[in-house]
Amino acid sequence: MPDQKESENAELTSEEQKDNELVSRVIENPEVLNRVLDSPQGRAIVCQHFQGPVPPPSMLKEYEQLIPGLANRLVELTEKEQAHRHKTVADSIKITKNGQKMAFCIALIIILAAVFFGARGQTGLAVTLVSVDLLALVSVFIAGKHYSNQASDQD
Repeated sequence: MPDQKESENAELTSEEQKDNELVSRVIENPEVLNRVLDSPQGRAIVCQHFQGPVPPPSMLKEYEQLIPGLANRLVELTEKEQAHRHKTVADSIKITKNGQKMAFCIALIIILAAVFFGARGQTGLAVTLVSVDLLALVSVFIAGKHYSNQASDQD
């Protein structure tokens, strides 16, 4: 058994020595590596993948070599997309704020109308107005929470 392990270690050491020798020869003469890579056995398919709005610099350089100005156009396209996304978010916030302001105004008008009718002795109508207003506000808040929870679940 020990002889077998020693022979395996000797083989590994021999393989490591061969690898080191090969690496040193390639470092001394880089043309050897070019010949190996140009041969049919040395060719390989390389697949690159990136995630994000802008490709890595090496890929941008390759795009620029294919079509001059393409790298700049890709970066500009990314900037325009980001500006559009920011505008969309800002518009959504603006719409939400305007809706809240309108809801506040409507609720205030209904409460003032209820006070007016209550002061004139029509308490039934005043209570009905306030009750309907509160019911509508509560249902809007509940529905809003329900829809916001669904939207966050989808993201």
